[in-house]
Amino acid sequence: PFLFYSAQSGGSGGYGFYNVYRLTGEECSLVYDEESDSLANVFSGRFTDGCKMTLRNVSGNSELTVDVTYMAPEFLSKIFTADCRPTGEKVNINPVSVVFPYYNSAAGTYQLMTFRSVSAVAEVNRLGYIVQNLEFSKDSFRPYFTQFSINF
Repeated sequence: PFLFYSAQSGGSGGYGFYNVYRLTGEECSLVYDEESDSLANVFSGRFTDGCKMTLRNVSGNSELTVDVTYMAPEFLSKIFTADCRPTGEKVNINPVSVVFPYYNSAAGTYQLMTFRSVSAVAEVNRLGYIVQNLEFSKDSFRPYFTQFSINF
């Protein structure tokens, strides 16, 4: 009883617009859009001593510290001094950039997986993704699991 809509922005950022509608008889109601999700589930980040990045789930009031020495040396040297102290560069956390729908047959529920890219200095310096799993409850999709994913 759901309709998943996806349209790409066409710009160099490669972002899209994602909506989920619930179909009930002749009625169609919006139950998810990436813009509202980005505003409701807020994240922040900062670089800290030791070549680390701390991500904070402002909405859930929790933090995760990540060792970011895996990034390319040319970016690492712009973000940290030789003794791994932050130079003042900012962590950039983008709004939801991609959404994948799926049906979890074990739980018998419709779910979404969202991705927010995390970068610093330039978008090409992608530090990873904040990935959230959302489940449908009553009249909307809500996060139930959040993780940070990297490619190494």
